[in-house]
Amino acid sequence: MYWLSGLGARTTTGGTVATVTAGDGARPTPSHTTTVTTTPVPGALSYVDRTSSWVLGPTPAATRTLQLGLTDVSTLTVDTARALLPHGTATVTSDGPATLTLSGLAPGTPVRTPSGQTVVAGQNGRAAVALPAGTSTVGW
Repeated sequence: MYWLSGLGARTTTGGTVATVTAGDGARPTPSHTTTVTTTPVPGALSYVDRTSSWVLGPTPAATRTLQLGLTDVSTLTVDTARALLPHGTATVTSDGPATLTLSGLAPGTPVRTPSGQTVVAGQNGRAAVALPAGTSTVGW
């Protein structure tokens, strides 16, 4: 996702990969239906013709939500402006402690942390939130 940056790994030894899964409710993906057709074609060089087609369905309504899954991630920045989330809620599931920085906020935007405290975005539009292992909710 182009609105993610500043990825840092908790483990710096070789063989460990930090991963992020992300879903932005402000940019919903339309549903789709896939149809696969298989047609035998006889002849001297007989073969099976297999085709796939996709039909787009409705696009869900946009929401002011963000879902993040973090594996071996120590730091991550979300550009809320590029994610189209000037205000919203992030649900973050992490396998260990991490620091989530929200950028692109209006200066002075309050950010509710998982511990129930509030931090305020600075003049640079950034606010950093400490996340424990497990699932946390951050709101701004």
